[in-house]
Amino acid sequence: MAGSTLKQGTGKELRRLFAMLTSAIGETLGSLVGRELVIRPGEVEILDSEALLGTLQKTYAVARGALDKGFAGKTLYVLFEAPDAVAMAGMLMMTPEDVIQQRRAKGTIEGEDAEAFGELGNVLCSGMGNVLREALGNIDIRLQDHGVVKPGLDKDGMLPAGAMVALTFKMKVGDFPEATGYLLTDLETAELW
Repeated sequence: MAGSTLKQGTGKELRRLFAMLTSAIGETLGSLVGRELVIRPGEVEILDSEALLGTLQKTYAVARGALDKGFAGKTLYVLFEAPDAVAMAGMLMMTPEDVIQQRRAKGTIEGEDAEAFGELGNVLCSGMGNVLREALGNIDIRLQDHGVVKPGLDKDGMLPAGAMVALTFKMKVGDFPEATGYLLTDLETAELW
C-alpha cells in the first residue's frame, strides 16, 4: 500500500482541492501568528498509517478536524513538524524569539505550546472549512482534537486505520527552515471529493 499513487485521471480534482486547502493553511495561520507562511503542495499518494509513520524523521503535531453535514463521521488530518508547531504556538502567544528557539530545539510540543496549538487548530479548521464549503457544498469542519505522532509511533491513536490519501507539502514559517507537512483523509472521503 505504501507509496501507491492515485489512478490516472482520477486525482486532478483532489489535487486541486488539496492545493486550495494548503493555501488556506498558509493564509489562515500566517495571519493569525503575524508571520509569512509559505506553503507549497507536493505529491498526493495513497498509504496507511504504518507507512506514514515509517517515513517520519521527526515528531509531528497533529490537528484532527471532524467533518460533518454530508461527511459526518469523517476526519481531515493536518500534520506539522513539531518545531514548526512550537514556533507558530509561540508566535501566537507572543513568546520571546529566544524562548521559541529553545523550545524548537527540543523537537517536541508540550505544555502551553500544545495548548496554543489547539487554538491554532480551531482557526485552521475554520479557514479550511471555507475552502471545503466553496468546493463541495454540504460540508463543514471543526477541530476534534490534537496530539502528537513520532517516527514509527502513534501511541495516542491520532491517525486513521486503513488506507488514506496523503498530500505532502513544504512549509516555511517566517525565517525558520523549510519543513514537510501532511494533509490526510481516508480513501473513501478522498474518492468522493
